Amino acid sequence: MSRWPLSAISPASADFDIEKLAISQLAILNLCAMIRGIFRLKAMQAEHNAQRPPRYGRHEAGATAAATA
Repeated sequence: MSRWPLSAISPASADFDIEKLAISQLAILNLCAMIRGIFRLKAMQAEHNAQRPPRYGRHEAGATAAATA
């Protein structure tokens, strides 16, 4: 038999303040990382769209000039 009673190892009250705090902090950190990632992706997409050459459709006026160049 161990010298620590079972109630000292796992309390029956289920009042885990430290665990609740850690989980809530992790959830907030994940939310912040997700929001930051969304804004970074939007910025990267805007930068990419600003640097790429214009696209012409098949029936637009510049389509023949772009196809022959």
